[in-house]
Amino acid sequence: MRKILILILLACSLTAWGTKYYVDAAGNDGTGDGSVGNPWALVSYACTQVTTPGDTIYVNPGTINESARINLARGVHLLGDSTDIPKIISTYRDASYYAVWLADETVQDGNQSISYLHFDGSNYTAYGAIMISRRNNVDIHHCTFTNFHLWGVRFYVPNSVGELSPNYATGNSFRHNTVTNCAGYGANGYGGCGMDGQEDFYIGYNDFIQKNTPGLNGMPIKCVNGIIRNGKIEHNNIYMNPFTSSEHWDFAIELWDCRGGVEIAYNYCEGSLDIGGRSNLRGEYAYSVWAHHNTFKQPSQALNQHTRGLIVEGQTTNEYIIFEKNYVQNTCTGVAMGSEIAGASHNNIRISYNIFESLGLDDSQATSSKGWGAKWGDGPNSTQTADSIIFLNNIFTAKVGTYSTMWGIQIPQVVATNIIIRNNIILNFDFAPVYGQNNGDPGITCDILSIENNCFYGNGYSNVPRYGPDYTPTNNTTQNNIIADPTFVGGSPYSYKLQAGSPCINAGIATGLSFIATDYDGVAIASPPEIGAYEY
Repeated sequence: MRKILILILLACSLTAWGTKYYVDAAGNDGTGDGSVGNPWALVSYACTQVTTPGDTIYVNPGTINESARINLARGVHLLGDSTDIPKIISTYRDASYYAVWLADETVQDGNQSISYLHFDGSNYTAYGAIMISRRNNVDIHHCTFTNFHLWGVRFYVPNSVGELSPNYATGNSFRHNTVTNCAGYGANGYGGCGMDGQEDFYIGYNDFIQKNTPGLNGMPIKCVNGIIRNGKIEHNNIYMNPFTSSEHWDFAIELWDCRGGVEIAYNYCEGSLDIGGRSNLRGEYAYSVWAHHNTFKQPSQALNQHTRGLIVEGQTTNEYIIFEKNYVQNTCTGVAMGSEIAGASHNNIRISYNIFESLGLDDSQATSSKGWGAKWGDGPNSTQTADSIIFLNNIFTAKVGTYSTMWGIQIPQVVATNIIIRNNIILNFDFAPVYGQNNGDPGITCDILSIENNCFYGNGYSNVPRYGPDYTPTNNTTQNNIIADPTFVGGSPYSYKLQAGSPCINAGIATGLSFIATDYDGVAIASPPEIGAYEY
């Protein structure tokens, strides 16, 4: 019995690990058999011979030049030498096909990995690096991708735009990779890594460098048409050109149609986070999107008025979105929200314990009245609604320079209810600390407004909220706001912690939200809390 059990375990082990086949630049596809002593020459050829799930194609150190598409069967692993990573240079370009192709007609289990390889698009000759279409459980890790024309790696299940009953692939991951200049721009922007029709996905610990010629750059992480849920994007570094009129969009991460449980955390981005598409819904999850502990910035002061940090622009529905403990710097707008479609709804959006620093245009642009903390779009707004839009314990600071800025926080320029602005510090906005208007449309209103226990200092309009003509919020509670220097610790790098004696210490109002337990630094929040992003 014991012998039979050992044989069964051995058989299972052989099935799980399979057979390893070899590719080497000095190999031969005609006479080789894929063994370690007689390898094949091309990965594309090896993929025609190795199709049994669990088997591995191992690429020896060196450079492989490929002109044909590499079609990787389900369950087959593609692996390079981790100590001397081989390079695969592809010149394959046929319509919108990719250099490496993992595709099925219906969603199937891949249960495979691609790792320790360098894929090169031969100076933008190849269209894209890898397409994973309708396949589950594909793990791409410790790879390098350079100079593909439009796409790096895309995980894809086709759905119609905004589909509410979509199909998903599950369990796909992209981690510990480096992607350089693989997100191109044609009629639209394309991506360094894309996730479309995906659930339980992961994008983590990657470096994206997208600094091609201005005008030729897409988005390092792009999920369009999107439709994603229960996934995580974390600990990625994204480096981009400064955003100017020569570029098309300022997005470092662009996500369409988040359907719940999408977490974006601990990323460094020289660009913005855009949450768009049609409907961003929480579904069965606590939130549709939770973005926390990220940096979104321009490398220097903004050179274009359309630079933003955080963007919400789903066309029909945006709900249960949380921006928490992020750092936004040198953009013209800190948070931009709104839709261009009549009837859109925006509800339960919380912006808390973030730092928005130096918002506005560089003086070299010689333009006044640019620079906003939170700004609402100018769509058909009297048909749109916003409910429970909450700003808590944020710090908004305008750029200080020759040319003027605008306001700190704008009351949603739609039919708005339950708008809360509490415990924020708003500094140096020339027009006003808080602003509301109907833009000439009497259908734009606000009911139940709380502007309480904030610190306004160095702003225009005598540091009090300002309203446009014929715009008067109802059930408006504006009280206990401090007009005084918050007295930050300062220094270099600048600290927004409070000095002893700051008027913001113990001056906040309890949020009543038990799930907000710690400040920007993770320190437990006292009762009453401080005004601003830090407890003293």
